[in-house]
Amino acid sequence: MFPYGPVPPEPDLAQSHPGLLPFVEAGTGADAMLAYLQGLLTCAGGVMYVRDLSGRMLLANHGFEQLVGRPVSEIVGRTSSDLFGAEIGEAHLATDRLVLRGERAYITTETALDATGSVRQFVSHKFPLIDPDGVAFAIGGLSIDTTELQDERRAGREARFESETRFRGVFEHAPMGQVFVGMDRLIESVNEPMAAMAGYTVQEMIGRPITDFVPPQFHQTLREEAEALLAGRLVRVSVVRALQHRDGHWVPIRVTSALLPGADGAPRWWVTMVVDITDEERARVELQRAHDGALEAADRLRLLHSIATAANESGTLDELVPHLIETVCAHFGWTGGALVQWPSRGAGRPSCRHETDGAGLSAAAAALAAPRGEEPALLADGPRPLVVVPLGGDDPRGRLALLFAVGDSDEAWHPDLLALVGGECARVIERDAAARRLRQSEARFRSVFDSSPLAMGLTVGDEGTYRDVNEALCQLLGRTREQLVGAAARDIVHPDDAGLIDAAGAAAAAATDGRHCRELRLLHSSGATVIAQVTLVWMDGSEGSRVLLAQIEDITARRTAEAALRQQAERDGLTGLANRTFLARELAAMGAADSSCAVLFIDLDGFKLINDTRGHDVGDEVLVEVAARLRAAVRPSDLVARFGGDEFVVLCRTTGHPDGGEVYATARRVADRIESSLTVPITTKSGAAQVTASIGISGGQVHAESPQELLQRADTAMYQAKRLGKDRHAVYDEHLHEQTVEYQRTEAALRNALDEQRLAVYFQPIVDLADDHVVGFEALVRLRDETGRIVTADRFIAVAEQSGLIVPIGTWVLQESCRTIAALRHRTGRPLTVAVNLAAQQASRADLADTVLHALGDTGLPTEALTLELTESALLEADDATLEQLVRLSELGVVIGLDDFGTGYSSLTYLRRFPVSHLKVDRSFVSGMTSDSGDSTIVRAVVRLASDLGLEWIAEGVETSEQRRELAAMGPGYAQGYLFSRPVPADQLPGLLDRGCELGHRPLDAGPLGRTA
Repeated sequence: MFPYGPVPPEPDLAQSHPGLLPFVEAGTGADAMLAYLQGLLTCAGGVMYVRDLSGRMLLANHGFEQLVGRPVSEIVGRTSSDLFGAEIGEAHLATDRLVLRGERAYITTETALDATGSVRQFVSHKFPLIDPDGVAFAIGGLSIDTTELQDERRAGREARFESETRFRGVFEHAPMGQVFVGMDRLIESVNEPMAAMAGYTVQEMIGRPITDFVPPQFHQTLREEAEALLAGRLVRVSVVRALQHRDGHWVPIRVTSALLPGADGAPRWWVTMVVDITDEERARVELQRAHDGALEAADRLRLLHSIATAANESGTLDELVPHLIETVCAHFGWTGGALVQWPSRGAGRPSCRHETDGAGLSAAAAALAAPRGEEPALLADGPRPLVVVPLGGDDPRGRLALLFAVGDSDEAWHPDLLALVGGECARVIERDAAARRLRQSEARFRSVFDSSPLAMGLTVGDEGTYRDVNEALCQLLGRTREQLVGAAARDIVHPDDAGLIDAAGAAAAAATDGRHCRELRLLHSSGATVIAQVTLVWMDGSEGSRVLLAQIEDITARRTAEAALRQQAERDGLTGLANRTFLARELAAMGAADSSCAVLFIDLDGFKLINDTRGHDVGDEVLVEVAARLRAAVRPSDLVARFGGDEFVVLCRTTGHPDGGEVYATARRVADRIESSLTVPITTKSGAAQVTASIGISGGQVHAESPQELLQRADTAMYQAKRLGKDRHAVYDEHLHEQTVEYQRTEAALRNALDEQRLAVYFQPIVDLADDHVVGFEALVRLRDETGRIVTADRFIAVAEQSGLIVPIGTWVLQESCRTIAALRHRTGRPLTVAVNLAAQQASRADLADTVLHALGDTGLPTEALTLELTESALLEADDATLEQLVRLSELGVVIGLDDFGTGYSSLTYLRRFPVSHLKVDRSFVSGMTSDSGDSTIVRAVVRLASDLGLEWIAEGVETSEQRRELAAMGPGYAQGYLFSRPVPADQLPGLLDRGCELGHRPLDAGPLGRTA
């Protein structure tokens, strides 16, 4: 087979190639030439042709026909320019001239166009045709198509270039050191990280023996490992070594080495990866130091636990001291101790009690003056060293102290530990004093109880039986003392309130101060109801019993007056309609009952013009008349309320299916009647006035958790009615609400929020799980809408990001957060921190670091008090410039945190590449950790990962005590969530800190009334 098709039948050259006819007719040698050319055309492979001296084709074989897609008859007589174009034709003539000039064969590369117009590459063997007289009369050529071969060679070169480029990129930009060592132990190639690790340049290291950078004690090991690799006993070596730095110090490194073969398969290089583990070694040393400290602390805790247990079990100081002296001496290796007491008035010698046998401390105590301070002291000036531990507490017998003989022990005496020991003794002393005070207090209480004008009673037992009552309670209830003592508290309470008795008592027991207030209805002997404010206080009774003191204030007159005022407060003073407060209460009641209704939100068109041009008095006349017409237009069961200004709301109660058409049909009929009633002009003292109404309609079930939802939907539909031309009604449409109203209103609010001071920063506390102590806050931006309501970030952050407003908003939040926390730190003296979220657009800005430092400088907040939290999606978009800025901020002390860890790309590369100091466990995992083992496993994995990497961790969205306990069991960490506090505005932070945010002090399992579950 030829490259361009099968060999055709042998042709008659004189007939098929008329260009040869003159040579055939010449006769001389024609038969031989004919036979020769006949053979060439028949047998030659590739493309064969003959051109005359002017470049015209004289003959061509079947391969040529296949190339150009033409028969021979259309080829003969044409030039290469005719067949392939002028540029290619000129190139062919140029090589023809070279052949003729040298009168010899010539091999060259040429191009031609095939039948499809594609360029093909050829290697052509060209030669002159000589007549019998020795004169060249034509050029012959045989061409072989090498296009595929050329393509393969080009692809090979490109592949080699790409492979080399990839290798250089990995080698030069790797985050670890890499070095290639030849079999002669000389360094042939090294990357920048490796050179920097050793303190040299790349060129300074190349060509030097690798042993120049290895400590001498490792040289023999290095040779043995090389022999093992060469012998095939090891595939790779991964060990911890030391690298000799240029300045002489040793850098701890982790080395992984392997053999790399050359092109012949024989070992060619030692390739080694090197990681600087200086920080890892430093962390190991710190961990050992912490371990030793923990052991010492555990020993001290055992001592304190033993003494505290004995203190709890001891009724008096004399019961405690023998065990205490024995335990302390055993712990410190001291020889003995005693309890010393100095007379209260300073007269007389001190006495010793509970002296250890053979200690001989009585004589030593006689020479000592009573200690003036409260801190333990080491007395080393006498014949033997002594330790004095003053005991506080109220003991009328005089000043007390523990005296210890140190002896020859070289153990440190730890004054802070001994101060705690003295504190336990003081606690026992104070307990005795408290018992005396209690007896005195009981006497005073009896005097106050009997003579107080405030009604009081003491109850005992599970049934709350009255043990004692005063005269004021008897008068309040119209009963005698004999009738009340022995009766149960529920017997004098209104039957509907009887179930509240036990709950109130439990709430008082659960309260930190043992106190709880509750309003109850009591029954007078006449049958009348007495409304009372009852304050319950748990008290210690005799013989360790607990009694409940009830202090009862008659507030019947106050509640009657408040009811009258409330009735006035729920009506609009101008129109007599229900006001917004009453409307909200009705919606809430309907939500609690799972009722359905239709809501019509009405806004008067043209009222503002009347108010502005004719005055507010005329405007009031219009509003009063509109209110009357609305009442006339609705059904008797409907509620009409004035929402504010020229806005009204009609609540149409319905009985049909919440999502049925009857709800909206009813609302439309009411809307039609309202529109019809407003077509008649309104008569005022200044003439007729005309208003119309834009009405928004919504309907459905009122939900208990969001009773205002239907009202908001109707409000949205009302704005749509105004946009459509006013004087009409529009029905709420979810698609309209989401795509048109919400976005536009939110964007408009955001654009004016900074100038109008409608942005606010709320702060949610971050607590230490070890003791629920507040260590800092997360700053959360909020928006106040036109009505002053707070809008959470999830409602407008997406709009801010899409509109580009997130950058100025983020800058303001950063400035405001730093200012607030700096002031709070100054006020409280506490090292509080604040975490501010960074959006991706903020993080990618070139002025990020300058913006942050400017905010810190303006507010005076220390850099270490600020944490910048980025989400994984923000880090995914971060480039090297962003990394440089984050590193710069981190080096200056700003903390970098990774927010919502585990919900995004979750690449561990972030933890190595970026200067992250802590991880935030996403609330989606925390919320399910107590019910979903998978979520719990994920949380534990994230916490373990953070701990292993030396990072802190914070759990978001902690809402139950069960979640808190499980998180605390995972080790040291932090948490935030509604269990501890909702986000609060800046002005509430001092109060939150003053009351401890009720974090570590209130029961974490508190039920609805505060009772511990």
